[in-house]
Amino acid sequence: MKKEILPNGSVVLLKEGTKRLMVVGWQPVTEDGTKYDYMGTFYPEGFIDLENIFLFNHEDIEKLEFIGFVDAEFQLFAQQVVDDLGKPADEESAEIKSETETDTESDLF
Repeated sequence: MKKEILPNGSVVLLKEGTKRLMVVGWQPVTEDGTKYDYMGTFYPEGFIDLENIFLFNHEDIEKLEFIGFVDAEFQLFAQQVVDDLGKPADEESAEIKSETETDTESDLF
């Protein structure tokens, strides 16, 4: 089954939630190794402090209020994230690092 991810800036209401959250990151991993789909902050306030960062999974979303900005760069990134789902966090990091190391100066400008 193919899984899709929401772009940064998407606004959601979680099941049993009373305050909307804005997606600000993907696949955060806690200190104990638990992996989540998303990281979010209160909407419309945005980042307040680390105590107000929320980790949640796609199935926790009750309502999608707004979809964030999507362009070709996001679509490529999202596909890599989807392809990495289910891989151990250390394997993903190694792949991202190796891809970064292959960038040349001409690729960056």
